[in-house]
Amino acid sequence: MRIVDDLVGFINSRRAFVGAFDGRRVGPTVHANVEVDLAAALAFRKRFNQKNPDARCTLNDMIVKAAGNALVNHRLYTCTYNGRYTLYPAEAIDIRFPVDLGFLLGWGMVRNVERKTLRQVALESEASKQRAQRETPVRMARFDRVLKRHPALGTVLDLAVEGFQLLNRLLPPLERAWRANQRKRRGSFLITNVGPAGITRMEGPIVHPDILHLMIAASRQVPVLCDGKVEVRTRMPLIAKFDHRITDVGGAARFLLEVKANLEDPEHRLGPYDA
Repeated sequence: MRIVDDLVGFINSRRAFVGAFDGRRVGPTVHANVEVDLAAALAFRKRFNQKNPDARCTLNDMIVKAAGNALVNHRLYTCTYNGRYTLYPAEAIDIRFPVDLGFLLGWGMVRNVERKTLRQVALESEASKQRAQRETPVRMARFDRVLKRHPALGTVLDLAVEGFQLLNRLLPPLERAWRANQRKRRGSFLITNVGPAGITRMEGPIVHPDILHLMIAASRQVPVLCDGKVEVRTRMPLIAKFDHRITDVGGAARFLLEVKANLEDPEHRLGPYDA
């Protein structure tokens, strides 16, 4: 079915995004990027998959693990920010990532990333993606049917959200409990990899409660001069978009460089994997 065949159903599926990108939730956004040499990561992945045919690892799994290990030293970026003057620390490094479902968007997640082997990350990531592919269309179809049957319910939901947000501002304990529940459902860090779609550049606003959002663009082959000889290397951009109210370019750069170092030395920096 084409989107234009059911515009009401389509906008119903985007309600969460319409609310998320409300101007009151968008922060002053800065982008920073570095490039990763993928030679070691691609060779490591090939060896890993030969030894682990039942838990095949994708490049995205390696990025999740590399970011999880880096976040151990950058826990600020796992905090929840309320857009005002309060930060809520996360108990765990739970990384979520979007799952493309056509005009729907699902979410995958790997919990406690820093404690897991790459094999465990690969298995949990695949299970999470399959669950999103299986459950998201069913859940959204049910939501769409309810809204079409009761059109006024959309307005009621919007008013309820507005009222709840006001209560959060007036009652800090309520906001603390709500933010904790939110972290359990949506994780504590977001990675978006648009490389498989061939996107070479991506920008956009940071939306609280996120402080820093890691984005991955498509890799490309570039000529590099090494020891007087020209070699072709595969380079992948890592892009951090962050809320300038909470962090600065220096902090974002240190985080990016640690993720880069983890990916460029996977044997020693992505943790042991099961033979």
